Amino acid sequence: MKEQYSDREFYANVRWFEPNTDKIKRMKFGIVIACIMILFAIMFCIAAFQEYSKKLAYEERLVILIYFPILPFFLIQLVNTFKIMNNRLGFDGEMVYLKNYNGKILKCRPSELVYSGKILAAGKIFIYIKDRYFKPLYPPETMREIESILSQAKIMKPFKFDLSYVIRNGNFSFRLYLIYAPIAMILIAIVLLMKLWQN
Repeated sequence: MKEQYSDREFYANVRWFEPNTDKIKRMKFGIVIACIMILFAIMFCIAAFQEYSKKLAYEERLVILIYFPILPFFLIQLVNTFKIMNNRLGFDGEMVYLKNYNGKILKCRPSELVYSGKILAAGKIFIYIKDRYFKPLYPPETMREIESILSQAKIMKPFKFDLSYVIRNGNFSFRLYLIYAPIAMILIAIVLLMKLWQN
């Protein structure tokens, strides 16, 4: 696979598949609402911690401090997902083209693609084919063409896709989130068990 930059003449024979605009808008709107809620949650947690930290037990403060970094990680990932919604998939009858939101284009063979049942990927470019409920984001006639491409791709289960492909090729914040989140959960469980043991 070779990453190249967009050139209108060079890619004149590529057909770019356009997703259902309304579905993309709804997904983006949901992401914006989630980002606003997380921002409010972050501000509330900071204010509440400053106000009540002295009244909280040591274990309770520790749990909050361990859990709190997950919120910014999640916020950054939502922003990245919003950007990914602008990525596009193209096909010229033989080669597949994945266009990043910043205009960078990755050219590859269908057999070099990885598909999780929801997200299509090659290199470091990810494209949503279906929503979180695994419903197609593209019109039926377009999905038939895309499915002919997907039939040649390497299929990965979503969980394995996240733990294997995304960790290796995704953005740094998401890799950090996937590593930190389970560690944080284990630390919180240890703190809570220690408190129960003391009681």
